[in-house]
Amino acid sequence: MQSGRRMVLLRRAAVADAPELYRIRYEAYLPQYGAYSSPDCPCVQSEADFLAQIRAGEVYAVTLGERIVGGLRLAAGEDATEILELYVRPEMRRTGIAQVALLHAEARCPAARFRAKVISGEGAAIALLRKMGYRPQPHLERPCDRVTLVTMEKTAASMVTIELEPLKRETLGEAVSWIAEDPESGLYRPLWAGGVRGDRLTISAFSKAFAFGKHYIGAPQMDYAIRALEFDRIIGIASLTQLDWEARRCRLDHVLLEPRWRGVQLGRRAVSELCRVAEEQYGFRSLGLTVLSENARAIACFLRCGFTEALRQSAPGGDAPRTRILMLRNAKGEDAWS
Repeated sequence: MQSGRRMVLLRRAAVADAPELYRIRYEAYLPQYGAYSSPDCPCVQSEADFLAQIRAGEVYAVTLGERIVGGLRLAAGEDATEILELYVRPEMRRTGIAQVALLHAEARCPAARFRAKVISGEGAAIALLRKMGYRPQPHLERPCDRVTLVTMEKTAASMVTIELEPLKRETLGEAVSWIAEDPESGLYRPLWAGGVRGDRLTISAFSKAFAFGKHYIGAPQMDYAIRALEFDRIIGIASLTQLDWEARRCRLDHVLLEPRWRGVQLGRRAVSELCRVAEEQYGFRSLGLTVLSENARAIACFLRCGFTEALRQSAPGGDAPRTRILMLRNAKGEDAWS
């Protein structure tokens, strides 16, 4: 079945797929309904409700060649992508199809965290999720007397390889949209003077803070896009600025992660990779950065990456002065920044 597994694909379900998918789903979940009699079991859902889910774009068809062999339902939330349903034809279970379909789902709908809720007695489903890197959470749910749901989660940090590549203008446009939609942007935007006009952040003005040039020894600035390789997706940006090639000093700037990828240690890994490139590839011996004192998450990230607080300065910022912290990271035996 190994060669056949490579033919397993995932595509968004069409209305024409509804009758076959509904039948496969019913057969797959019927034993579960017989065991637990849960009113939330998918096999008791009406065809009309199932069709509405397809039209909403939540349902995917799992195919093997031209044949539909299962289905999957996803919902992207603010803090996680929910794996709501995953089922295959009963006669095709234990062939690896569900595992491949889940891999396709994670790649199609990338997020920092994936979550699934499974009935505690469904050992095969729990084993599959464990194999895929999902881990049970401490809280349990009891939607009815006979059902206990286990929440299992998987973080991108357990599966993502971080890579830096030269920043392109189109990526900067994506970053501006992240900032515009980020409720926490006030924790870092005041540090970036360029591109701010009142409450608006414009691409044309913000781009003046970036070089968009080739990365080479002697360059005045190097700007990066942060890519999650397994998802082939840009998830952040960062820069090396104030490059003093003679003194081997530089600063980290514009460090930004797309909000949905935060909270799972990817920011720390991105900063660590940026430091590695600066130190090992370009030979910088002292790295500095500035962070606002109220940005506790960023400060914790920088501390874990080897930066230490060197100086606090008050700076105007809106209705009240804000405190900026200069943090430094120095190679062993090097003097601190002056």
